[in-house]
Amino acid sequence: MELKMEGIKAGYGDKMVVSDITFSAQAGKVTGIVGPNGVGKSTLLKCIAGLKKIQEGKILMDGQDLSAMERTERAKIQAYVPQKSEVSFPMTVEEFVLLGRKPYIQWSLKADDYKIVEENLHYLGIVPLREKYLDEISGGEYQKVMLARALVQEPQILLLDEPTSALDIRHQIEVMKILRKIASEKRCVVLLVMHDLSLIARFTDQALFMKNGKKEVFGDTAEVMSEQIVECVFGIRVKILQTEYGNVVIPMEDLVCITE
Repeated sequence: MELKMEGIKAGYGDKMVVSDITFSAQAGKVTGIVGPNGVGKSTLLKCIAGLKKIQEGKILMDGQDLSAMERTERAKIQAYVPQKSEVSFPMTVEEFVLLGRKPYIQWSLKADDYKIVEENLHYLGIVPLREKYLDEISGGEYQKVMLARALVQEPQILLLDEPTSALDIRHQIEVMKILRKIASEKRCVVLLVMHDLSLIARFTDQALFMKNGKKEVFGDTAEVMSEQIVECVFGIRVKILQTEYGNVVIPMEDLVCITE
């Protein structure tokens, strides 16, 4: 399976935020979208999720135009995990995860809905949390619950906006390992926005570097993530060190002047 973006343009009012973005993400791989604040990463992700209307271009899944699909049918193909999600009333973990079955529910929940929820609670190791309320669990646990709600949609495309931003280092690694596992075992297209370059270097298969709302470079992470590209995109010199656990990106103290 392949998720393909062709010439995506989007913005707010007269301001164009994303321009001429073209790249492809494959099933079984984790693809990262990288760039400084304000370059349109989250806007692009929302366009792919169908939460933001594109002004030009196409979003295709194996040649099928997602923009032409009904909202409910699209929700059966893709799931979106936002950076922040607030629940305004008390809800248990199991109740929250069951919400992910909404695209499949006609009149009431069926045995299959509960079975799929049960399978994913086990898959993510959060069965002991099922009866806890959302405000009783930790940030790392909450992120797993968000993933469970997304996975019960049985998506072919999993979209995540900063999935590790509020987590400590242990839970960052744990979540990234889970995403690699999901991509590999469930044959999903996993596409995420992230700022941590070392996590991108270590856990993604492909990376899209964005600058000024446009694609600077896209390809296999090991090939496109270089000290020169990071300097060009972020305006800071770095050293990329190879270790037995993966590459580590170390920022230097001196900034560089980025010219257009």
